[in-house]
Amino acid sequence: MQRIKKLAMKNEDIAFAVIGQAIQDEAKIGSEAIRISYYSTEEASYLWEVGRQWNLVNDLRTACIHRKIGKMLTL
Repeated sequence: MQRIKKLAMKNEDIAFAVIGQAIQDEAKIGSEAIRISYYSTEEASYLWEVGRQWNLVNDLRTACIHRKIGKMLTL
């Protein structure tokens, strides 16, 4: 995971691929935003750092996901 993160921090195309894969796997697409939610703080932070490098994501937030506390970011 660290190798991909390093590449994504240097290359915008790789960052788009990482964010795109997260959208495909984990996102809920609404009329106003795309929401990606994770139970793992580590995974959410990883994706958020990559997205922030290229101004692709909003702030990382804590959310209640299926009655469990998790992290959420929006595009």
